[in-house]
Amino acid sequence: EFNAQASSFGAANGVLPTGEIDRSNAQSQNCWYGVTYTLAALAYDEGFQKEALALAKKAWDNASMNTLDPWNQPDTYSSLDGRRVFGDHYMRNMVIWSLLSSIARKDKSVAAFLEALS
Repeated sequence: EFNAQASSFGAANGVLPTGEIDRSNAQSQNCWYGVTYTLAALAYDEGFQKEALALAKKAWDNASMNTLDPWNQPDTYSSLDGRRVFGDHYMRNMVIWSLLSSIARKDKSVAAFLEALS
């Protein structure tokens, strides 16, 4: 809950018990697209559909409307302003598709649509 709410751009990697982002190092103070999408998929699976979609939307909006580069999502990005911090064309970010899989498990119309595609 704290990690997802701490930044306007996605799940902050490290959050203190006070809800503030841990700014003691670059790993904890930034967001990672792959981790944000994974957390969103897990939240969806656990019954937090509204929160999961809101979290994934933060990351997607950052990539598509803030940095204007949804096709080149870096590994890490700033929890403060959403700018690229590290990485280029990270494969891990394909985990966004796990959210679709989570949605399909809960919504049979989505599952049927995916089945029709294959």
